[in-house]
Amino acid sequence: MNITNKIIVAFSLTAVFMFAVVALTFWNTQQLTERNFWVNHTYQTIQGAQAALSLLKDAETGQRGFLLTGSDKYLEPYRSGSANLRPAIDQLRTLTADNAQQKQNIDDLSTAANLKLDELAETINIRRTKGLDEALNAVRTDRGKVYMDSARKAVTDIEAEENRLLKQREVEATNIAGLLSTSLYFAGIILILFLCITAYTLNNAIVAPLKAQATERRGVMTTLTETISKLAGASSEILAIVTQSASGAQEQAAALAETVSTVDELSQTSAQSAQYANAVAQVAKHCDEIGKTGRNAVEETVTTMEVIQNQSQLLSADITGLADQAQAIGDITSLVDDIAEQTNLLALNAAIEAARAGEHGRGFAVVATEVKALAEQSKRATAQVREILGEIQKATNSAVVSTSDGVGTVKSAIKVATQAGDTIRTLVDSLGEAAAESAKIADSAAQQSLGVSQIQQAMRNIHEVTQQNLASSRQSEMTAQDLKVLGLRLQELLTSLESQEKANSGLVKTI
Repeated sequence: MNITNKIIVAFSLTAVFMFAVVALTFWNTQQLTERNFWVNHTYQTIQGAQAALSLLKDAETGQRGFLLTGSDKYLEPYRSGSANLRPAIDQLRTLTADNAQQKQNIDDLSTAANLKLDELAETINIRRTKGLDEALNAVRTDRGKVYMDSARKAVTDIEAEENRLLKQREVEATNIAGLLSTSLYFAGIILILFLCITAYTLNNAIVAPLKAQATERRGVMTTLTETISKLAGASSEILAIVTQSASGAQEQAAALAETVSTVDELSQTSAQSAQYANAVAQVAKHCDEIGKTGRNAVEETVTTMEVIQNQSQLLSADITGLADQAQAIGDITSLVDDIAEQTNLLALNAAIEAARAGEHGRGFAVVATEVKALAEQSKRATAQVREILGEIQKATNSAVVSTSDGVGTVKSAIKVATQAGDTIRTLVDSLGEAAAESAKIADSAAQQSLGVSQIQQAMRNIHEVTQQNLASSRQSEMTAQDLKVLGLRLQELLTSLESQEKANSGLVKTI
């Protein structure tokens, strides 16, 4: 069996043992969960029985209150208890459907509760039809007490049975918990012993052969190291000789390459200078055109603002006239209001005179009433018109102020635009002079770029000849370099093997 199979077998046995421990723990946990469920079930049953008895007591309390007072408001506990008692007993039946003894106890409780409810209903009916004395005589028969005692006994029997089951389930839960603790304790001891045995077996079956193989590989690596070191030394000597023979040609080519590079840079710089000069000339010309356009735009702006100023002054005059007309309408409205007041007084006097005239003045009284109503409507309409005129006057005053401010702002803008026009005229003159000088600079830069291009072509021809002479020297150098690289790769491979061997040796020692 090889090393891999031995390791797989050892860890497989460990995994199987751990799975067995986990399965045992899971089974015990499930048992504890089930016991806890039945404990909660017991408490639910006890609470349900007590709730049923409490509902029966509520019904009895409501019956007593009604018997003493004869008022239906005291029957609310009776109605609530009667309505909820039977569902509570049915829920108890569902909880204890698997227990024959509890089924009998619940049947006894149901019988006693039904008899008690019938007795309560009977006494309530007697109180309604025959009065308090007859109802008290029915209570004194003690039938209700007997039924209530039977219900209490049934609830006590239910609680006793559930308490017995509770003690039994607590004992079972304690036993399961003890079994779980014992199982985990012995499983831990067995697992530790098993791991110790597995470690000892793996040490004898794996580590000892690995140590022997490591010793053998170290001898082989020592011999290989010596051989590769000699090969690397010879390769370095060959490369040094070839490099020295190519050094002169390399230095000459490098110097010429630097010269060509310098000339190329000079040519590029000259070309860029010519381009920049042309660009500057174009920009200066364009700026001159933009300046002229800006001067025309400023002059048009000043003219437009003067027109706006005149229109604003006319608008201010119109708004002022509108305010005067609104004031005149207000005066007319005040006059109408005064007429309405006088009409109202006249209508009142007419109504008084009509009342004095008796039957002969009845028609006149109707007319006076209508006149008074019309006067009131005129007064209200006049008040609304006055309010609207007030709002119009406020808006008109605000418009007058805003228009005056606008006229002032336009005057300031005209002044600023005039100053800007003067500045732009000066700038246009300066840009014209700059455009002329830029054109001269562009012509000079173009002539300089042509001369540098001729020098660049001559230097490139010389550089091509030098590169051809250098090619043969580089071919020899590359061959020697390849031989040296081969030696270095062998050394790197040997170093990697030595590192792996040291790591394996350390692992074997650790194991």
